[in-house]
Order: sequence, then structure tokens, then C-alpha cells
Amino acid sequence: MSPRYICVHGHFHQPPRENPWLGEVEREETAFPFHDWHRRAVEECYGPVALGVRAGSDGRSIAYDDLLRRISFDFGPALLDWLERERPSLYERVIAADRLSASLDGLGNAISQPYYHAILPLASRRDKETLVRWGVADFKARFGRAPHGLWLPETAVDEETLDVLAAEGIEFTILDPAQAAEVRIVGGEWTPTTAETLDPKTPYRWNSPLDASRGLAVFFYHGRLSHGVVSGETTLSAQGFARAVTGRYLPGESTQMVHVASDGEFYGRRHPGAKHSLSLGLDLLAAEGVSAINHARFLSMFPPPHEVRVRARTSSSCPHGLGRWEKDCGCRSWHRPDWSQAWRAPLRDALERLAKRLDALYEDEAGRFFDDPWAARDASIVLRRDRRPQALSLFVSERASRPLTPEVIVI
Repeated sequence: MSPRYICVHGHFHQPPRENPWLGEVEREETAFPFHDWHRRAVEECYGPVALGVRAGSDGRSIAYDDLLRRISFDFGPALLDWLERERPSLYERVIAADRLSASLDGLGNAISQPYYHAILPLASRRDKETLVRWGVADFKARFGRAPHGLWLPETAVDEETLDVLAAEGIEFTILDPAQAAEVRIVGGEWTPTTAETLDPKTPYRWNSPLDASRGLAVFFYHGRLSHGVVSGETTLSAQGFARAVTGRYLPGESTQMVHVASDGEFYGRRHPGAKHSLSLGLDLLAAEGVSAINHARFLSMFPPPHEVRVRARTSSSCPHGLGRWEKDCGCRSWHRPDWSQAWRAPLRDALERLAKRLDALYEDEAGRFFDDPWAARDASIVLRRDRRPQALSLFVSERASRPLTPEVIVI
């Protein structure tokens, strides 16, 4: 039997919901019967996924298995901030799951995100770098190791975004199969590809056209299987999940990894039985000789045999590229069919104009105190986790271009 692997990735993210004046999440009526959506998601998804509660083989007993030790995952910094403050025991389970999965070879299941859930192709290079550097620094502070991979919000991508990831030492990212443009055997001829013709059972090497010395691996998830997680079709039952996975392997002796990726909230919050189907489905696959694996470990054993070029300015959540974030592309809420998004283009234009003016203002003002204002901004992420006055004083003293008085350092 050929080596067969299954990799399931869950992208766990919640936007910051804290009232900026109070620092607390206020009651959200739509989350009833819970106080807010953070608490509802914890009860319906994050808690069960971290604990891994599932039905036993007799159909009645309950077995416990840390599901995060068996799947690849990323948690957004804003969500981890809230968990660390409000659900510290659950937060520790997330950290411990990565630590245990990395115990043998350092190749843990957790990967990073940019610090904020920004659509990176719409950001300037400097902002891309800061968001990635902040995300990597936050990951290191929490998990005690450097991330091997990074999940791009909405898998939104362009060449510059991938170049920034490669420059920051990221070894791989994950994309939708429709985002692959051309592939070739390393050193061969380029061939156009689509979501239907791309083979997602192997990683691909992306080489930067901006700097020939940089590159990273790209994993493309199985579109039909992953979209089935979103709809609930793939996870209706453990047996159905296992059959759907094994049906993707081709006969032969080549190593193959079936790859499923989606928002993690589909395992529990949006489809209540999905977490049980996934856990038991992984057991059924293991009994058939299909091993669960993460991207970093697979990549360490099987380097990419092919190269890829990506479709620039594309994402997994908009068929119009990046349209839903910059123009009236037609994407809208299904329950508001007559709602126009004509405001998107002028809003995007206004935000970009404002960003440029703020960049210039920051550079001028911060330049009065720092030799390199942008390096200072990148390094300032340490103050997000250490808010002590002495931490700020140390930060300033190490980076200021001249000694500053306490009156100048505003806490």
C-alpha cells in the first residue's frame, strides 16, 4: 500500500469585540442564550475541539481525545488574547496541543496568522511586513517556537505577499486550488492549471519573481472536500468523511496527502456534529493505514516535486478576486439581494489616501525620536503583551535616537 496521509486544517478566528473604552465585550443579543459570540463559540466549538469529546465505540460512552493534537490549526491573536484572559484553562490546552504535537521533532500543529485579519494584497509592502512580523512575534511569545507556516486571511494572495512571507522565514502557506495558475515539474515546462486539473495531494514550490533567493512551499486544499466541510456534507458522518478522503487517493506507490482546510468554526458552532465526525473519521482512516499529519512534518519528509505560479490578487472567499473588499463586485448577503455595495470603491480609495497621509505623519513625528521609525513600529509588538511602565521605558531607551525625558515618554 502506498504511503497515504490526511491533513485537516482549522482556521480559528474571531474579530476583536471589546468595547475600546471598557476593554470588555458587551452583551450581544444575536449570541443568545450566551452573553456574546466569543462565549458562544467557546461552548459550541473551541472547547469541544480542544477537548475532543466524542462518542465511544458502543455509541453511548464518551471518549476524550485532544483533537488539536491530530489536526493542523491556527488561532488569531485577538482570539488568543480573549481566551488567555477569559478562559485560561482552554488557552493552555491550545498551547499544550501544539507543544505535545511538536515534542518529537519540533514540527507542531500550530501555524501563525498576520496579527490582524487584514487582506494583505490590499496593504502596502511596509504594512504587510509589520502584520506578518507582529503575527510571528505573537506566535513565538505564546507557543515558544518559530512558526513554520502562516495562514493568509481569506487566503488572499499576490506575489508581494508571498515574497514577504518568504523573507520572514515562513516555510509554507495554504491556498485554494483555484488560486494556482501554472505548474511544472521542477525545471520543466509551465502548464496552465485550474482547480479541476491541479493535484492537491502534493506541495508545490513557489519561487519569488522579486528575489530569486526566496521561496516557500504552497499546499492547496482539496476544494470539494473542504467546501463540503463548509456546507456540512463532508462531515455528516464519520464513515462518510472517511470514504470521501479515501476516494481521493490514486492507485500507485507515490506518497499522497489528502488536504482539508476550512474555518474551524464549522466543527461545532455551525455544524454541531462535525467535530464528532472528524474525530471518529480520523480513527477510521487510521485503521485503514491513513496517518494524520501536519504540513511541516509532511514537508520535512517530502519536498515539493513541482513548482507553481499563483493567480495574483485572488482569495478563497470572493470569485471576483479581491472584489468584495474594494468594489461592488456582486458579492452580498443572501438575505439582502437588493443591497448595493457601490460604497466599497470610494471607501477603499479614502482609506488608502488616509493611510498614505498617516504614514507620512508617523514617519515625520516618530523620526524625531527614532533613527528607524518603521523598525520601532515592528518591534513595538512586545508592548502588546507587556504593558508595564518599565517595559515601555526599556523599549524607548533601546531604540530612541537620543535620551528622552520622562515628560516626553507618554505612558
